[in-house]
Amino acid sequence: MTLEIYLAGAAAGFALAFAWVFRRDKASFAAGALFDLFVLLTLAAGFLFAAGTASTPARLFLVVTVLGLLLAASFGAYFLVVFFLLNARIVLRREKRSLANSLSLLAALGVAALLAAAAFMRGGQPEWLRTLWGGLNCLIIFYLLHTFVFLTTLILFNLARPKGEWDYIIVLGCGLAGGEVTPLLAARIRQALACAEKQTGRSGKTPVLVMSGGQGADEPRAEAEAMRDFAVAQGYAAGQILTEERSVNTEENMRFSRTLIEKHAAGAAYKSIFVTNNFHLLRAARYARQAGLSPEGLGAKTAWYYVPNAVMREFAAFLAMHKVKYAVAAVAAFALGLVFPEAALSLARIFLR
Repeated sequence: MTLEIYLAGAAAGFALAFAWVFRRDKASFAAGALFDLFVLLTLAAGFLFAAGTASTPARLFLVVTVLGLLLAASFGAYFLVVFFLLNARIVLRREKRSLANSLSLLAALGVAALLAAAAFMRGGQPEWLRTLWGGLNCLIIFYLLHTFVFLTTLILFNLARPKGEWDYIIVLGCGLAGGEVTPLLAARIRQALACAEKQTGRSGKTPVLVMSGGQGADEPRAEAEAMRDFAVAQGYAAGQILTEERSVNTEENMRFSRTLIEKHAAGAAYKSIFVTNNFHLLRAARYARQAGLSPEGLGAKTAWYYVPNAVMREFAAFLAMHKVKYAVAAVAAFALGLVFPEAALSLARIFLR
């Protein structure tokens, strides 16, 4: 049996495993990793099959794959620097200047620094320095792969839009501007309104909207109050809106919303879903599960230029959620690189040429 058949069989196995995990938990990183392995093995099997056949489509696939890999290996890191710099320029021109909105710029500087360090290390450096560089490279590879899995999981979660009917739709707050709803928050509310309108038209059952968001130190009123007023101005019945005005972060959004819903439901069984922006969907699902709510969520669209910066912030927030676990993993990855520095450096050269 040829190698491509083995690879195709392994890809099929990963596809089945992905389907099983994803059905049970759409927010699981295991689902993203299994899907990535399925795609990788499928491409490898296709590559080997194309290499062994003379058909024109197969040859075209082979050429495109080889060129893509060569371009990614040769210029991928430089492309990232340019992309992040351009994105940072747009974000900082359109949004307020803050650390949270400067992540694209920091990412560009970080990748540029790694490229400069890689060029420096290609010289005749002491063995101890090469060993340390090997440990750092292994750490970089770990987080690079983890970032890729995070992005895959986030995309898949956004694509798997939930279907059904809900008694409550929780809308997560995200800050006000001068006491009024921002475009980012307005997108969440409009997504919830569209979902509620569609359900009402289909079954006649109008869900209760739970506006969740407290009052920040720089805000003249609670986010939930402004969100309610926005929804009412859009034509939603005020009697079908609850306001949760104590929460200051996503974890509290979910926990306090559940308390409010259970009080309103008065012991009756209920189904809920939450709405947030697409980049925030994955982390919000984790907090919803922790609070005992359904992890099903709808992601509202976000301005295209803001997505890279927002996704990086979400990834950083994920690391902070599990800082002990990721700290242990980081130490283990660094130690592995110290033990096998040349292997780590060889892998890293794929991206830092």
